[in-house]
Amino acid sequence: MPHAGALRACIRLAVRTMAGRRSLWRRRLRFARAAPQAAEEIRVCQVLFIGSTGKKHLPGILANAKGNAILTVAGSEHFVKEGGMSCFLLEENKIRFEVNLEAVQSANLRISSRLLAFAKSVIGGQEGN
Repeated sequence: MPHAGALRACIRLAVRTMAGRRSLWRRRLRFARAAPQAAEEIRVCQVLFIGSTGKKHLPGILANAKGNAILTVAGSEHFVKEGGMSCFLLEENKIRFEVNLEAVQSANLRISSRLLAFAKSVIGGQEGN
């Protein structure tokens, strides 16, 4: 993937920009790295980004996140088909996203139908948000 560095830079830039802030939308921000098999570390997250190094541990990571209100996000193809909630893909120099609505709903999370309308694909679940 020739543009992988650009996406990583965007994420790095976003983290650097946000790291100086103490809150966002009146919620305290906390950035942490979670070890793939550390269930306690994963369960305190509200958004869990699973990078390419976590792919080999994906079943365990998703199992540890299951049953908790944690939005699981990745940048790898087939992530939503493997049980993740949302993945970002670079297509024709545009960032697109896919959603596994069943996984989102099983974590008692909701994604607005307005946002889902922009998704490249939505699999599973019932759209009624």
